[in-house]
Amino acid sequence: LRVAPDDKRGVTHQTLNESRDIVQNYLRGYVILIGILATLYSIGFLIIGMDYAVLIALLVAVMALIPYIGNIIGGLFAVALAFSSGGGMTAVYGVIATIGAAQLLESYILTPLIVGDEVSLNPLTTIICVVGMSILWGPVGAIIAIPLFAILRIVFSHIPALEDYAYLIGQEE
Repeated sequence: LRVAPDDKRGVTHQTLNESRDIVQNYLRGYVILIGILATLYSIGFLIIGMDYAVLIALLVAVMALIPYIGNIIGGLFAVALAFSSGGGMTAVYGVIATIGAAQLLESYILTPLIVGDEVSLNPLTTIICVVGMSILWGPVGAIIAIPLFAILRIVFSHIPALEDYAYLIGQEE
């Protein structure tokens, strides 16, 4: 705000406020996503007869906040608990199938629809941003991809020469 010209301070302040709101919406979207993942994991773990299925499902779902590594750590944790509780290889395969199916659903459908919708990015942009930033910066890029491009969409929408780009990466409102 201090470096913005006097005649642009109002727009700059509005852009900063919208950017803050987008980050809050992003976090809300991830909380919804964790709830859905925990439900999916719980159903799968209950079907295979795991002890403490709901608690384990919640732990594994929360680990999904860490891209790539979190799912692996959470999955290994659930597999170890399924095996050590006497479920044998049937329980291990059930856990792997449950986590695999839920991760496919989460990666390609839920994240673009739920988190992308919360930050007003279209699903294709969401997938491209996450994949591209993951290639560029690894797990850190995957974490910051959606909020970064959502903030860029807001900035672009307040600059007349870049409004078309904001429309391109955003959802039609």
